[in-house]
Amino acid sequence: MTHQIIPITNFKTGLNTYDQSENLPDDGFPELNNAHVFRGVIQKRKGYVLLGELAVDITDITQANPGVVTTNTEHGLTTGDQVNLVDVTGMVEVNFSTPITAITNANPGAVTTSVNHGLTTGDVVTLEDVEGMTEVNNESFTVTVTGVTTFTLGVNTTNFGVYITPTGNVIKAPFTVTVLTTTTFEIVDTTSFTAYVSDGRVNILLPVQGLLTRIIVGFLNDLIAFNTTQAFLFNTATNLFDNISGTTKWTGVETDFFWGLNFQQSFWVTNNVDPIRYNIAADVWTDFTPLVDPGGTTLDTALMLFPYKNRMIALLTTESGSQFRQRARFSQNGTVYVTAPVPTGFAIDVDAWNDIPGKGGAIDAPTEQSIITAGFVRDVLVVIFEFSAWRLVYTGNEALPFDWQRLHSQLGAQSTYSVVGFDDGILSIGRAGITITDTNQQKRFDEIIPDQVYQISTEGDAQKRVHGTRDFQRQLVYWTYPSPDSITFPDKVLVYNYVERNWATYTQSFTTFGEFRRVDALIWGAADQEWQEEDSFWASGDIGSGFISVVAGDSQGNVFRLDPTFSSDDGTGYDFTILTKKFNPWIDQALQSKAIYMYLLISGTSGGEITIDHLIDEGNPEIPIASYIVSTDGSGQEKVWRRITLSGATAQYHQFRFTLNAEQSADPDLSVKDIEIYHILLEMAPSGRLNYGITNV
Repeated sequence: MTHQIIPITNFKTGLNTYDQSENLPDDGFPELNNAHVFRGVIQKRKGYVLLGELAVDITDITQANPGVVTTNTEHGLTTGDQVNLVDVTGMVEVNFSTPITAITNANPGAVTTSVNHGLTTGDVVTLEDVEGMTEVNNESFTVTVTGVTTFTLGVNTTNFGVYITPTGNVIKAPFTVTVLTTTTFEIVDTTSFTAYVSDGRVNILLPVQGLLTRIIVGFLNDLIAFNTTQAFLFNTATNLFDNISGTTKWTGVETDFFWGLNFQQSFWVTNNVDPIRYNIAADVWTDFTPLVDPGGTTLDTALMLFPYKNRMIALLTTESGSQFRQRARFSQNGTVYVTAPVPTGFAIDVDAWNDIPGKGGAIDAPTEQSIITAGFVRDVLVVIFEFSAWRLVYTGNEALPFDWQRLHSQLGAQSTYSVVGFDDGILSIGRAGITITDTNQQKRFDEIIPDQVYQISTEGDAQKRVHGTRDFQRQLVYWTYPSPDSITFPDKVLVYNYVERNWATYTQSFTTFGEFRRVDALIWGAADQEWQEEDSFWASGDIGSGFISVVAGDSQGNVFRLDPTFSSDDGTGYDFTILTKKFNPWIDQALQSKAIYMYLLISGTSGGEITIDHLIDEGNPEIPIASYIVSTDGSGQEKVWRRITLSGATAQYHQFRFTLNAEQSADPDLSVKDIEIYHILLEMAPSGRLNYGITNV
């Protein structure tokens, strides 16, 4: 029996759902989740670290029923919204997290906290970061209060591990607020709580609706985050988000996102609900509602804003209450400001947007479709409608400076914030696929994953929740989207490697993306990882001050930094799935085969391991015929070879799934290990004739 080695090296194809599993290229994967192909290597995806929460500072909390919280700025909350209170001194009972000092092995297990916990019998809590008695981590318990610092869990912990002190925290349910004024709201009965002393922040559990960059001067940029009602500036001195909304409040809902523009020394934003607003400095936001015709019509809002030939372009406008879905409205060539305040060096011109020859104006595309998204391709603004693509070209004629020209009449787009720009075109997601549009045409480029676009939920306004961004350092594009399994918010990320042109998916829940220029550099003396395990691109800038990182927001008001030096999601590990094609080199000879050995070149990680499931034929993919635990411990080596003795079973096809099993996924040490696969060598042999079902002999 002749053995044959099937080498799978220098991976390129990545996720491929177009071909049948048995017909894929050897380096093609019908499932590739939480992993991707990068520079010829299969890598477990990298994770993220918390950058900050969207929050406002507390100045007082009363001892009353109900207690009243006062904030130093307008909080932007509505009755029924939820919040977490953190870092409060004095009235520690209201803090979202309380440190644990003891958990007994008893029936029921009893917990002791370092400070008053503020719980009431019947409250539901979660325990996290407990060492020793790890069985209680990330589990929910209904408590029975036995003292101001003690309670029981309602479960038998007698046979659990022994608690290691002091570790772990009690995580309490958020408060549902009743708003009194713009700076006060009620929580729960705080009569018996310790008196408030100072400090504390209100973490506002509203979704992050925009992560935009405000240009200050030259190299320096600000990160401005938005929830549905407020704007927050990331303070690089304190590493906190500060509310810079002033007296302004936005009124959108969780499908109304923010588009931003830096133009004429102001930072402009629109959510296509409230007025267009601009910010020059501090917390002052000016409503921008210019006159657009001699009859007194005003520009109320717009979907998107662009600078174009020293003018501002507003796409899909609402004017005096009427929406114009095909409209591009433009300002004059010069100042766009129609009222104070204005930045230094700019004048006010009340007719800057007025439909007067030589001033402003508008031009409607000759279609009944609505504008969906847009972006520049070199010096041309490409605008994508529901089922077509157009370019808005500059004519040079001051009386009518722009004109519409159709590019394509079939594809279109459906997600405004899916647009990602490249020099040779803009990428976007529509009903008919993922497309690239340049100044001449629109075409699909997702042929290898043709059905992936149909994995986006169709419930409600799910298409509005698709957001894209470009990771220049990793050479990846990310699109966050809600899958059919998601009730509301995105739960998946589609990943495109635009250099090697391959695809993957991640399981992550983000509402939007942005970019952040970090000011902290990695110092080896303070690094969390050993030199040999640090896989950032040393000297490439990704760990240096000034490097631009991708940031992402979630549905709970958290902003994270995608970090290529971490393999955890803010400290929490995750599994992955790498499902190979179905192998049988002798299928064209009508022969079955045996899989005898697998030789694996994998990254060496201290104490690491993975699971390889062996699947055969057309059976249930959840039931492998064998599973192999493979150690990745390299004993200090950067890469290690492993030879896995396979089952040797005779089958029509052999398929392998690289993953973490349930026990490995739950292990807080194993689930944060890096995984990189460099080579897969399969040793196989032919073994008898094919025998599917009933054979006529």
